[in-house]
Amino acid sequence: TGAIGELVRSVGFFDVNVSLETDIDEGKKQAEVTFAISEGKQFVVKELIFLGTNRADIEPEYLLLNSMERTRLGKVYGGQHFLDLDAENIEKMYRERGYITTKVESAAALTDPADIKKYNGKGRRFLAENLSEKALKGGTVVIVIKIKQGKKIDIEIETVDVNGKIVRDRSEERRVG
Repeated sequence: TGAIGELVRSVGFFDVNVSLETDIDEGKKQAEVTFAISEGKQFVVKELIFLGTNRADIEPEYLLLNSMERTRLGKVYGGQHFLDLDAENIEKMYRERGYITTKVESAAALTDPADIKKYNGKGRRFLAENLSEKALKGGTVVIVIKIKQGKKIDIEIETVDVNGKIVRDRSEERRVG
């Protein structure tokens, strides 16, 4: 039941309950196994915390938040898979701005108040606004993303030489064969 519970939690159902029932037929030497799964409610993203982003001129708030395409403040948390995809988006956003060695070291969803408390006063924090009572009763999650921000690398390209069968014209591109 542990593996099934972990699978269901990975898609955002943190209060899943999995039970197991067996019905053994000694005469036929068979057993019927039934798993009962109660998903519970999906949690809402209450807060995003970014650690390792110490220069506001590099990553304005809207760039970080827009990188989070699937994990949004005030919306239902979709699970670790979607959080991992958003971590890839953050790395891409940094690379596009010249920080090609930046890595997201970890991206985690926290529900335990003791774990969340460890991050008090740390990182760049964004809170969901106007969460309904219904959302709060269903449960909330805090997302913590640790970023190892590399140095900016400026690359200046003076010329590009192309060899081969590709001919480029300003108005069209065609293959020469």
